Amino acid sequence: MKQQIYYPSTIAKQIAWLAQFRREFPTVAAGLGLTPEVIAETLNDVDWLLHGLRGLREPLVHLTKAVTAYNQRLQTGKGTEPMQPPPLVFPAAPTTPPPGPGALTRIFKMARRLKHTPGYERTLGLQLGIEANLFPQPESPAPTFKIRRVTGGPQPVVEGRFSRFGHTAVWLETQDEEGAWAPLGPGIFTGSLFRDERPLRTPGVPEYRRYRMRFWDEKPTGEWTPTVTVLVGE
Repeated sequence: MKQQIYYPSTIAKQIAWLAQFRREFPTVAAGLGLTPEVIAETLNDVDWLLHGLRGLREPLVHLTKAVTAYNQRLQTGKGTEPMQPPPLVFPAAPTTPPPGPGALTRIFKMARRLKHTPGYERTLGLQLGIEANLFPQPESPAPTFKIRRVTGGPQPVVEGRFSRFGHTAVWLETQDEEGAWAPLGPGIFTGSLFRDERPLRTPGVPEYRRYRMRFWDEKPTGEWTPTVTVLVGE
């Protein structure tokens, strides 16, 4: 399962995140037009996740400590009372039917669905806890990227994958063998992928293409990456 940058890595914080999502989701989801049935299914996933992480786990943590104390007293303690082992008692489970596997994955998909629903705003995401970045990437003076040739199609394609290090986008330029540097398409690329699907200048004749990029935050900024060159159409 792909890591979500808004979802904590420790169990205690995951419990807090799920509790916040559980508290805010019904109102936000209803306001965005989700049906009561969809809302109930998501809440059921959250309730059972909380039961697993908090309801089932906390008694086990307590039992581990209790067993340690029990063994110490059993081995070297004093007194005459019989040593009864500590009991394991779980709290009552949610009254709704248990969900199928993948409950957390479904919640992540729901978060993505909400973000693409008309009327969604970042303030709603902050209420739900799905807009934070808990794993910021380290600072970098320039993006990083790698390219590869994609073969097998009617024309050559160059595909690149890049890291923005938290910036809005990258500004990408390309240069042919004899031309000047110019933006590739619109020049601005978000996400982490770009594709250069331009046909060869002379059909059937391979050509070198060069690529470079820098960060884009309302305008190109930062240092240029080293130039990467690839032979296309060979």
